[in-house]
Amino acid sequence: MTAIDRQVAPAERFADARSIAAGACNPTAISGALHRHCLTMLKAGADTPTILTDPALRLIAHQLAFLFKVAELDEDLTAYAKALDACNVAA
Repeated sequence: MTAIDRQVAPAERFADARSIAAGACNPTAISGALHRHCLTMLKAGADTPTILTDPALRLIAHQLAFLFKVAELDEDLTAYAKALDACNVAA
C-alpha cells in the first residue's frame, strides 16, 4: 500500500494543514499531502465543490501557491505571459 492509497482520517487532514500553513517549504511534500487528502475525500464521496471549499485543503493549496509566488501571476500580466510563453516554447 502506497502513501496515496492509505486512508487518511479528517483529523489528520486538519493537522497536516496546520503544520503546512506554519511554514512548510518542500513543494513535493506539500503537493503530496494535497493530493492524498483530495483523493481520500473523493473516495469518501466528496464532490468537487466540497473539496474546493474544504478549509484544510485551501490552507495547503495556499502554502503551495505562496511558495511558487502565484500571486505575482495574478498581479502582473507580463509575468503570466512570460510563464505561458516559456511553457509554449518548451512544449
